[in-house]
Amino acid sequence: MDIRNRWRVRIAAVAGCLIALSGPLPAQADVLFLDGFEPGFHVEMPELTIAPGEMRLACYYLRAPTTTAAGIRRWKASLQGLRSLIVGASYDGNGNPVELQPPGTLLAASCFSSLTAYWLFSAYPPSTQLVMPADDGAGQPLAIDLAPGQPIMVQLSTVNLTGKPVVTSALLEAELLPAGAAFTRTASFVSLNTAIFIPDGMTSTVSSTCLAPAGSRFWWLSTRTRRHAQMAEIRDGATTLLQSSDWAHPSEAQFGPPAFLVFSPSMTTRCTYLNASGHPLVYGDDEENDETCIGIGNFFPATRPRWCVNGSVP
Repeated sequence: MDIRNRWRVRIAAVAGCLIALSGPLPAQADVLFLDGFEPGFHVEMPELTIAPGEMRLACYYLRAPTTTAAGIRRWKASLQGLRSLIVGASYDGNGNPVELQPPGTLLAASCFSSLTAYWLFSAYPPSTQLVMPADDGAGQPLAIDLAPGQPIMVQLSTVNLTGKPVVTSALLEAELLPAGAAFTRTASFVSLNTAIFIPDGMTSTVSSTCLAPAGSRFWWLSTRTRRHAQMAEIRDGATTLLQSSDWAHPSEAQFGPPAFLVFSPSMTTRCTYLNASGHPLVYGDDEENDETCIGIGNFFPATRPRWCVNGSVP
């Protein structure tokens, strides 16, 4: 097939990672976007070789290959050999982008050990996409604000439960609004509960309640736990908005337009666990032996993403 008549991308190698920008280029450099996003970019993650029985958590740092401010209207990720992929960005207290590590850095650690790192998008195999609403209720699209050369981190996690080495791969794609298009900024509001202690052999539920940002409207909700979780849910008071019983592929709930979700006024995240691990479960980054309880919502209008830790918004 002659791909010169399809979407074209400009390719740049960054520390073993393939980054592609839309635009004209010589025919020999043609590469197709998975979904033909235009305008947009995609990033092909470095491969990881996971030994039998090995758990791997890695954070890869890069910069968005953009030279002007842009609005992301769609994320998509395709994963092989990975349990999850989480995209984040870092900001200072005034909402300005900051770089936590030089581009090309690959660390065997969580991307989100610092509260200056904020959640943008999460994905599970084989693929996940997140499309922003095209109408905020006043006729303007929602989009994630992306600064020129925005520092980005991508967290890759997996456990190899097979008897052979596993080679992972992941492709992250971003579709942008046309240059100069007006949009309403949307961002994530993430509730994290670190107060987890579940004795071996016990079933237990943890919960946290977070005051939603003032004047916010939500259009998307989901959760994140690990393999010991039996149920995760998000509530508005006594009303259950979302329940997820599959930790490996969390449920999602979408709202609007015009009926976007307005919390009255707090978001409660509850996670129930059955501990048959042979040891107490606590909060941590170990995919097999620790747990987490996270509620995620995308809201607008926003100036930057927000954390709420154990019910407190920093």
